[in-house]
Amino acid sequence: MGMIGMAFGIGFILGPGLGGVLSGFEINGRSGAVACFVAAGLSVVNLVWVWFGVPESLPAEKRKASTPRPLRPLDLGAIRESLARPSVARTITLNLGLVLAFSSLEQVYAFYASDRFALDQADVGYLFVFMGLTAAVIQGGLMRRVSGKIPEPVLIRWGVALQVLAYIGFVIAPTLGLAWLYLSSALLATGNGISQPSISAQISRAVPASEQGTTLSSNQSFSSLGRTLGPAGGGLLYQGYGSVAPFVACAALAVGSLTLATGLRRPAHGGAPARQDESGVALLPGEPGL
Repeated sequence: MGMIGMAFGIGFILGPGLGGVLSGFEINGRSGAVACFVAAGLSVVNLVWVWFGVPESLPAEKRKASTPRPLRPLDLGAIRESLARPSVARTITLNLGLVLAFSSLEQVYAFYASDRFALDQADVGYLFVFMGLTAAVIQGGLMRRVSGKIPEPVLIRWGVALQVLAYIGFVIAPTLGLAWLYLSSALLATGNGISQPSISAQISRAVPASEQGTTLSSNQSFSSLGRTLGPAGGGLLYQGYGSVAPFVACAALAVGSLTLATGLRRPAHGGAPARQDESGVALLPGEPGL
């Protein structure tokens, strides 16, 4: 999970820079289209790669042969089954709060940095690179070493607590100065880097191996819902109540997630703990170790 998060962090670093460079190329006098075409092309490459190059990770003997896998974009029955497990429902709900807060911040972050700190687009780009590097180091370095050694509920609580402090920092940063903006950004990237892989691991432990894919997909469905509602909510709060209002709401959401996280316990049964190779990288079910 940590390595996947690190890959996401690297993409978070390279993506905005590549988009900024490509936005300088015009088509029929309009800029921005080239970046969109390149993004679409990368998505096609990913689709082909996954379709032909990513094998099934779940061993055949652990699959439910009698239960066909429906190929539909939204499986409400699977979501209901996932939420029927109290520990899974609690984890998915707290993650929804975190995603709502983080996606809201993404929507207003550049405006906030410009309006309250007079930062231009390049400065905001450097901040995003800084956050991406921080998240990549945390997920690719720290999480690889503590995975399996510290219980996931503990890691989730620490990650969410850091995000609470980060959002509070964004609220008070305009009064305290630019250094607090960087500190709050680092705390947010660190907390998110700790909590996200731990949440996925916690969910996977709570269910049998044959249900891990379905349950993690349900979590992603709620995450997508958060990414849809978060930006709209952040924009409306920013426009209607001022530049720090979204961060107050983000802090409240993070506190709610932290409250839910306090009740999490490592599942006593369900999916087997993630195995690791000699370097500490989590192995997929059925994947041989070194």
